Amino acid sequence: MFIPELSLVAETRDGGHILFSLISIETTDGKESALTLAPMAVRPDWRNKGVGSSLVRTGLERCKAAGYRSVVVLGHPGFYPRFGFIKESTKGIHPPFEVSDDVFMVHELVPGTRRTSKG
Repeated sequence: MFIPELSLVAETRDGGHILFSLISIETTDGKESALTLAPMAVRPDWRNKGVGSSLVRTGLERCKAAGYRSVVVLGHPGFYPRFGFIKESTKGIHPPFEVSDDVFMVHELVPGTRRTSKG
């Protein structure tokens, strides 16, 4: 489910966008709500200048302030770990489709939120 308050746009000439949506994740305790970060985009001529990093940091701060506990992302393993994202598999969570282990990540907005999944 799209959450308008968690859709951020960089409104200067260094434009970019990030969106967070509500999802449901199966855990050992049943289903739990989480957010997913997707998509994130930055104008090609403004990449590697901090725009995406600013969007991620601000977005995660807003997610936490709104009371969410975790955010998952399917993204570049060289980019997202700098914001505290770790492999989902380290928490015993696995994607519902085939994907490389190093690109499916979680950021616990509240430490200790994620445990292991069913199955």
